[in-house]
This record gives sequence, structure tokens and C-alpha cells, in this order.
Amino acid sequence: PGGGIPAITLGGVDVTSALQGGQIGANLALRDTTLPTYQAELDEFSQNLAAGFSAQGLPLFTNAAGTVPSGSGTPAQSGYVGFAAQIQVNPAITANPAAVRDGLPSTNAAGVAGYSGIVTAVLNNVLGAAPLTGTHVTGLGPTGALNAPYGAPATLADFATSLVGAQASDSATVSSQLGTEQAVQTSLQGKLTSETGVNMDAEMSDMIALQNAYGANAKVISAVQSMFTTLLGMVSG
Repeated sequence: PGGGIPAITLGGVDVTSALQGGQIGANLALRDTTLPTYQAELDEFSQNLAAGFSAQGLPLFTNAAGTVPSGSGTPAQSGYVGFAAQIQVNPAITANPAAVRDGLPSTNAAGVAGYSGIVTAVLNNVLGAAPLTGTHVTGLGPTGALNAPYGAPATLADFATSLVGAQASDSATVSSQLGTEQAVQTSLQGKLTSETGVNMDAEMSDMIALQNAYGANAKVISAVQSMFTTLLGMVSG
């Protein structure tokens, strides 16, 4: 599966592909495709963000080890699977906030206060309209089997827009499908109840109709009995 989670086996045989439909199939789709794809998209964005700042001489975002993971590997994301959950502000920057403005010794060797080269480079080449390079939208995840539903973004801002838009679209689609399926379920449940359940209103109506019919029949029988009594009285008299 694309998320790198072992397949479901029965007696040593992979039966994952046979578990389609229903709640089990839906949960497997979430486990193996949907959620790993979302994770891979976030990992890719996080790596692009961290690498972009680092390329301008400001390693502002790093992993837990304080390094920016490499964007090259096989599969493409092998070096930063799960990076979106690890990304943090570089501890070296946290300890020296002025480095965001002045840069680190590697980029501002003279230690000039108010050095603007870093900020300008970040604004122009990371947060601006500078094109992204090396962004992966296919071959994602720990096994390289996942693909994003959008093309390679032109800029970091485009990347954020595409990522959020795609996941929001999935959410809206699923919500719509859920509403439709719940309506169908309610309709079928109503039909099942009407066929197999007890409808108190209908039963009461039938009971009243039977009572009325019984009352009418009783009156007819009483009238016939009275006629016979009268007739017998006339004959015997």
C-alpha cells in the first residue's frame, strides 16, 4: 500500500485488494491512499519551504535534528517522510532571533547588524514570484506509489493554494456524498419499516373500520330478528 503500512494477509496470502466496499473497504482506502497522500503533500510543501529558506542562507525551518532534509532520494520523499509533523524553527535561530534579519556567520561573516541581504533574498526567491524547482507531485510517499491531484506548482504560494484547495475539494465531495447516502439510507429504512413494522395509525384505522362494520351488521341482524319475530307472531295468531 502507498502509505507503507503492511498489507492484510490471511494464511500468508495478501487479501487487501479483496476487501472492497463497505466500512472495511473505506477504512482501507483511507489508510492506504487518502491519508498517506495528504501526508505526502504536506511533507512536500514543508520540505520545499525549509529548503527554500535554507537556499537563501537562512535555515529557518529544520527537522528535530536541526537539519533541513534533502529533497533527493529514491523514492523522491525517502529522506523526509513525516517531515510535516517534525518541522520546527531551527534551535540556532531560536537562540539568536536576530539571525532572521542579520543572517548566520556563513552568510554574514562580518556580523554586520541590520544586514538586509537575507531578508531581501527570502522575499524575492521564497515568498515572492520566484519559480519553484524540484517539487514532486508524483512518486510520493514512502513507497513512491502516491500522486498529488494537481500539477507542479509555479511558486510556493501556488503550492499552498493547490494543496489546500485539493484537500478542501475532497472534503466537500465526501460531505456531499455522505448527505446523499444518508438520504438513501433514510428512505430505505422507511420502506423497510412500512413493510415489516407495525403502523399504529393504520392498525387503529382498521380497527375502527371493523368496529363500524360490526355495529352495522349487528343492526341488520337485529332488524331481521325483529322481522322474523313479527312474522312468527302473525302466523301463530
